[in-house]
Formats: sequence, structure tokens, C-alpha cells
Amino acid sequence: MGDTDWPDAPWEPEIIVDGLWRLRTPMTSEALPWVYAYAFVTGDGVALYDSGHGTERAQSALESQLSKLGFNVSDVHTLMISHAHPDHLGMASWIKQQSPKCDIAMMAREAKWYSDSSRGSADWVQQNNHWMIRHGISKSEIAEGFSTGTNSDRGSADGRDNSWFSKRINADILLTDGQKIDVNGWELRAHWTPGHTPGHLCVEILDKSMVLTGDHILGRITPNVSLSPEDEEADRNPLGEFLDSLIKIRDLGRNRGLPAHENLIDDLSERCDELLDHHEKRCEEVMAGIGESNSATAAMISSRVTWNKPFEGFSIFKKRMALGETIAHLKYLSDIGKVSSSTDASENVIWRRI
Repeated sequence: MGDTDWPDAPWEPEIIVDGLWRLRTPMTSEALPWVYAYAFVTGDGVALYDSGHGTERAQSALESQLSKLGFNVSDVHTLMISHAHPDHLGMASWIKQQSPKCDIAMMAREAKWYSDSSRGSADWVQQNNHWMIRHGISKSEIAEGFSTGTNSDRGSADGRDNSWFSKRINADILLTDGQKIDVNGWELRAHWTPGHTPGHLCVEILDKSMVLTGDHILGRITPNVSLSPEDEEADRNPLGEFLDSLIKIRDLGRNRGLPAHENLIDDLSERCDELLDHHEKRCEEVMAGIGESNSATAAMISSRVTWNKPFEGFSIFKKRMALGETIAHLKYLSDIGKVSSSTDASENVIWRRI
């Protein structure tokens, strides 16, 4: 069943295999209106992979669909979090309140990143604005962007609702790469798949030829893989991590992919190859975007590559995401010796082909 095939309400659980159900919960964005949680029926209740946004509407949708399976939220004994973004983590604290016995499991690397993050604070906003300026976005563009942002882009100083970061939850189980996950009646294995976030978790269902892919692999769009100011300071290479993680999941075999958004993926290996090909072509486009002068800021390059609509028409939040994607490609290209960067007299970062 596709995203557009669902009725507005009530939403019905969708069976994947016996004992595994896909639950649909609403997002807060029209671009991706739904996020899917996956419910494993066990002898002692329910285990979830991801939850959904922390809105009352999303809570009601999850509660209703669990009820149709014969369970309450209080029956959830395990919640595996793919990554610490609001549409995946946002309901975790509410679930924990309803089911205090519930164990929240995350990759150890993601739990640390989430714990250390200051996202949404005044210092974080100032750091991000300064970072955008260094990479070619003007101060006036940033100021205008925040003052004229659409409702879907507003809610805090950085243009988004970051209240989910203040509703801190602590992981009860810190997973490592390759670790078996103890869920009664199911053979599950954790796979560390960094790129979209530093500690993204995919879960392989060992006896079903299936992988829960979260936001690591989606069926239609390419997941956002960005380099942030924190990544820049740490010399992290998110795109390099992402490409390695795609190869890792591809090499598990011809599995079915169960993503957090959009439709199910019939051939996960084939989809991984499509994404690898996409990023190879995007790298070529980024290099060409440096231009004939062989000197450009990341913002200039971002305006010259292909998006779903012109870069100039993006909100300031989406410009920051697009800029982060471009810089992730530039960092990857720099690490393999194809581009270099320097700082000009105004402290702007300038990129050149080697």
C-alpha cells in the first residue's frame, strides 16, 4: 500500500509478515506527511522500531493502531530508535510515561550525539548562522529568511520546533554494530549505518530477509546527508560514512527494505546501487558547480546544482539543509583529493578543483 492510498482516518495497521506490522503516524510537513513505526508482536507485548512525532495527533494515531492489534501503549516493552530526529524520537518520552518498563535502545554513538547536542539553543542558532555566512549566505538573507518563514518552518529561533530536544530521554540499551537485539521471538541484528546522523541504526530481521532502514535508505527520495558546523569542527565526513554504510547494507543480500517514509523497497541491494550512483553524479555536479573561475563558495555551488526546486526559492531552513548537503559532497571530494578549500580575506570558505 502506498503513501497516497491511505484514507485520512482512521488508519489501519498494515501487515508485513505474520507478527510484524507497519503503523502510520502523521508528520508535521507536507513534503513527507507520514512516518512509519514498525510493531513486532512478541509473547510479552510489543516491540517498536521508531515511534513518530511527539504531537497529540501522532500519539493518537499510534495508540489507535496498537489498539487494533489488541495492545495498549503500556504493552510496549522495547523501543528501538533509528536516529535522534523528531519524527523518530519525538514520541519516546510519552511512550516511556505510558510504559515505564519500556527499554529504549539506540546505537551508542547516536545516544552520545543526542546527549551532547545543543540543538535549538541560542548558541547553536548563532553558530549555525555564522557557519552559513562563512559558506556564502549573506546576513541579510538569513535575517529575511527568519522574518518571512512559512508556518511550517517556524517555531523557534532557528526556524524549527526544537522542543523535542528538550524532552530528553536516556537510552536504556546502548547498541553496538552487529549486536543481536533481544526481542522475544525475533532474530534481530543491529547495524551501525552513519551518514544521515552519526549513529543511525538499521535493524536486520535475520530469518525474514528484511531490513528496517529508518532514514538511511528510502524508496524514492535520497536521504539528507549534511555536514554541520559540529561535523566541520570534528573533521567528520558524513557522505563518506553514508556511502560505506550503503555498501554495507547492499552486501547483506537481496533483502526487502522497510523504510521510515514512502513505500516498501522490494530490492534493497538495487536501491543501494541507485543511491551510490546518485551521489557519484552529484559529486560530478558539485565539481562542475565550482565554475570556470575555479573559485566558489558552497552557497554559489548550491545554487548551481539540481534540487527539486531552485535553491533561491528555499526557506532559510531548507537552504541550510541544502548547503549542508553540498558541503558534505565537498568534504568527501576533498578527502579523496579532488577539491581543496581556503579562507579569503573576509573569512569566507572558498572551494577549488585540484
